[in-house]
Amino acid sequence: MGGSQGGRTSKVHLAADRRCHPPAFALTAGQAADSPQFIPVLRKIRVRGPVGHDADLYKERNTVDRLINKMITTRYAP
Repeated sequence: MGGSQGGRTSKVHLAADRRCHPPAFALTAGQAADSPQFIPVLRKIRVRGPVGHDADLYKERNTVDRLINKMITTRYAP
């Protein structure tokens, strides 16, 4: 999508649920900044308010990483 000296690039900005499914994502040009996509992606999902430290939720902190690995290895396109 986007052009640079290294060629054409793109970025995927996404949210992931506990089952490693992408309920919301945005695709932008590779040279685009990440931070402007934060609010648009979060508006597409329902986000719980802040909670205290929950050990079970903390164990799931790598959910987005697992989703990206799953997408790369299975070539899954949401």
